[in-house]
Amino acid sequence: MLMTEVLSHSLETFFGQEYKFLISHFFALNSEYINYVYEVLFVLMQHGNWNFRDAYCLPVALRTWFYEKLVEFLKPKEKQ
Repeated sequence: MLMTEVLSHSLETFFGQEYKFLISHFFALNSEYINYVYEVLFVLMQHGNWNFRDAYCLPVALRTWFYEKLVEFLKPKEKQ
């Protein structure tokens, strides 16, 4: 038996069938957050010359910092 099967069986025995629902929603990101992440990635790729992998693999705080700085940098250009 695989380790994941053993863990799954143990959790099912301890919590009952509800654990599958709880775990699947606990570890899943909601669609609003995922859309936000893809918007950030798009801006970084389109205007910051990042590739998808590099932007996606950045730590969240660092990716957010780069995104905010890029938006701040691009705003004066939009006003002109």
